[in-house]
Amino acid sequence: MDELWQCGFRPTDGTGSAGSLKATEKHLGDMRVIVAKRLGVEC
Repeated sequence: MDELWQCGFRPTDGTGSAGSLKATEKHLGDMRVIVAKRLGVEC
């Protein structure tokens, strides 16, 4: 499984730890935008 991951194979349904990580990354990106706007800086 690790070798497939390194080759770029990913789950298509977005569930499990891969889906959770994707959701967390999106949330952090959203928070960065909110904080940057609040502080008046560009990110």
